[in-house]
Amino acid sequence: MVKGYRNLSYTSTWSKDFHTIPAEWLRIDIPSKFLKHVSSPQVQLTLPFYGRIPEEEKLTDGRALRIEGRVRLMPQSFSVALQRGFCIWPQPTVSLLFRPSFVRNSHVKVGKAIITRSAFINGAWVNREVSRLHTHLRPGKAFVIIIACRKQCYELFVNSKLLLAFKHQMNPADVDIVNIRGDVKLWNIVVESAKVPQRKSGRSIMGHISRIRLNDNE
Repeated sequence: MVKGYRNLSYTSTWSKDFHTIPAEWLRIDIPSKFLKHVSSPQVQLTLPFYGRIPEEEKLTDGRALRIEGRVRLMPQSFSVALQRGFCIWPQPTVSLLFRPSFVRNSHVKVGKAIITRSAFINGAWVNREVSRLHTHLRPGKAFVIIIACRKQCYELFVNSKLLLAFKHQMNPADVDIVNIRGDVKLWNIVVESAKVPQRKSGRSIMGHISRIRLNDNE
């Protein structure tokens, strides 16, 4: 395992047996005692996915959330929410909601997606932005999404390319749950504890972080 990285494992506050740990309480780190149970680096994770971020690995300035997976062949949309609390209803506080939607239209260029980003604060969706952007999120293709936390905003990268920045609407240290759902397959989700390099003007810095490229073959 790469030093400075925390991987995905199965853990629970009430279960110590690997074989009886509830899947809905996946935790975003990896105790070494569970490594021997992982037979493949591309074990598909169940959706909707709820990952609990450990207190010592909170997504604060200089850390990044890394999501590895593949868009399904005929996608409609998927979403990634950085939220506080595990509840589904009432709507929990959300620091960042990232939702790509795919238009099924032969005239739309492959790779174009409608990207919605927003936050849910004090009972209302705020700072909502919707754009049609060219991305590397394509039907049937693998992706690496990295959400890097800066002092003033999140920066979101897809396959090493900066896609967008989203200004903080709350303290990112209060985020303790990663919620992912929709038309994707997931293989790996990690909090990168290594220091994220400062972005230089006009250049992508994610080449220093994105060490794993996923196979594009089904």
